[in-house]
Amino acid sequence: MKLSLYVGETRDLERSLAAIVDAERRGLHGVWLPGGLALDTLTVLALAAARTEWIRLGAGIAYAWPRHPLVLAQQALTLAAASGGRFELGISTGHRRMMEQTFGLPWEAPVERMLEYGQILRDLLREGQTSRRGRHYQVEATLWLAERTPVPIVVGTLGQEMCRAAGRFADAIMTWLAPASYLASIVLPAARQGAEGAGRPVPRIVAALPAALASERAAVLDGLNAAFGGMARAPSYLGMLERAGLARPADEHGWTEEMLDAVVTWGDEDSLDTRLRELAEAGADEVVLWPFSVGDDPSASLAATLDAMQELAAR
Repeated sequence: MKLSLYVGETRDLERSLAAIVDAERRGLHGVWLPGGLALDTLTVLALAAARTEWIRLGAGIAYAWPRHPLVLAQQALTLAAASGGRFELGISTGHRRMMEQTFGLPWEAPVERMLEYGQILRDLLREGQTSRRGRHYQVEATLWLAERTPVPIVVGTLGQEMCRAAGRFADAIMTWLAPASYLASIVLPAARQGAEGAGRPVPRIVAALPAALASERAAVLDGLNAAFGGMARAPSYLGMLERAGLARPADEHGWTEEMLDAVVTWGDEDSLDTRLRELAEAGADEVVLWPFSVGDDPSASLAATLDAMQELAAR
């Protein structure tokens, strides 16, 4: 199993790039940058390619609907060439509220639409051309490139039907906040079913989770809610955790201790190692940890978690 870093800093360019360079220095397998309304993920990774040598560079995740698959394919192939083949393209539907309210885009048949989108994207990345006419996309195009550097497609999802659709075209599936039990019982079986139906390999599983090297439960829960408490109101995450068997993943204060114990990678270094092993046994091929600060010294807390990740990656 490979260990990578989720770079949460996407507001300041130099700090983002410094975090990526530091991750390579620490020997981590890769870095992933989230999508959002800050710096453009693909542009940051393109700049990071020039400052690094071997670390994998992942977009985790670029929102599909605001980007036409032809345009995204051009961006991805350019970034892959610039990085010497180190780039992985993560795509997702995003959240319904964001698509409808922020982007003003319709939320219609997301699984069907993603399947069309992904197949077009795969054609362009693998063959350099596509000719598909579906319900949502009608694309006939050829990309005139001297060569095409391979670009793995990663689908960010939690739903069973989307995992099944991703199995039909994606190289990997990326989850966020999913417990090990959910990977084993929902994500991997659905991905396998989709892949077998399409006659292709089962996608790799990339599991992304919050992490903190800290052992005081109350302080860790406070830090978790300070960093990710807003997500406790997202229906997609709450629904997934309830399907995973959590009775009360969140309350009026944010995430609960039940969610903390089921999902978050926290504790001493041995506790972190145990959680990583649980995820690997559940089917995760790569774990991506997003460090959050705990206590009164945020910088020291984050540095301690990164030091622990460095040690774990070296094992």
